[in-house]
Amino acid sequence: MSKQILFYVPYDFSSLKSGSQVRPYNMYKAFLNLGYEVDLIAGNTKTRKEAFKEIRKKQKKYIFCYSEPSTYPLHPFVDYNIYRYIKKQHIPIAIYYRDAYWKFSEYFNKRGIKKLELLLRYRADLFLYNHIASVIFFPTSTLANMFNIRVKKLCLPPGGENKFKNRNNLISSPLKGIYVGGISFRYGFDILLHAFRLVNNHQRVELELVCRDEEFKNISKEMKNFVDCSWINIHHISGKALERLYYKAHFGIIPCHKDKYNDLAIPVKLFEYLSFGIPVIVTDCNEMGKFVKKNECGLVCKDTPESLADSILKLTNDFGLYKHLSKNARKTIFNGNLWEDRAKTVESILVGNKYK
Repeated sequence: MSKQILFYVPYDFSSLKSGSQVRPYNMYKAFLNLGYEVDLIAGNTKTRKEAFKEIRKKQKKYIFCYSEPSTYPLHPFVDYNIYRYIKKQHIPIAIYYRDAYWKFSEYFNKRGIKKLELLLRYRADLFLYNHIASVIFFPTSTLANMFNIRVKKLCLPPGGENKFKNRNNLISSPLKGIYVGGISFRYGFDILLHAFRLVNNHQRVELELVCRDEEFKNISKEMKNFVDCSWINIHHISGKALERLYYKAHFGIIPCHKDKYNDLAIPVKLFEYLSFGIPVIVTDCNEMGKFVKKNECGLVCKDTPESLADSILKLTNDFGLYKHLSKNARKTIFNGNLWEDRAKTVESILVGNKYK
């Protein structure tokens, strides 16, 4: 008899253009790899309603339901009904609550009636989760501690893959750092560019910059002066093309500004870099910095161009250190940080009834 579960995300995750889509897609694959038959409720409102109707017709015996809500509030007349139905069928539900930017005024920039409406809806969603969930997972303990709820709270950070088995370990010059993500102040893009300019005053280290084409077209005049430099290679790619670029890169960079919001996050991108067997250089945001230090899979610097530049020069001029951190990057992925490990954690909690 097959093992059957429900996988519920109130959005489409097929394009894989952001971490919020990559994570649920990889969890979906991980459950399949663990031998589960997975029935999916996903997509826009109409698609979710149709999928829900089909699932009700089948009347299967599901072992559990894993769900990752988006950062936008649920649809009260669709998603609430689906969750309540699953609960009434006595199917254990795991909610992965990945973000709480609405609790931070500098990131939640809505005003007036719209702001009030959204805040009420976020709180209504939490009230629902508190009554239907068997367990609520958070990416970090810092984020979990922001919520006073009766449901069991557990950490479930992002996962990674073994992408480095086909990697050519020969190091060629010039050395290349890779940054994949948003190109705004929020993501530390200013720190990144100024740091690489400082580095290239001493030695050539190239920056492989991967970003969205539409976002790149709207960067400021100051930033445009930087991106014309010979040490920057700009890419608007994803999928296999991005994988090929990862194999050419020597280290990954996450240059976020340190603030209360970034202190509680562990980006999916961190595990994506490690999945390709490259060490990382990250700024000292609490959870991310703690993870990198604990696993010795990279260097942690201050959120300034000078500190990031010093770390880049340290890594690229000390081959012994580079080999050590690269080895640990690979070890980190196999130390309980594969997507399958993440799915097994959900399985152990729900199937083992550890939430009681």
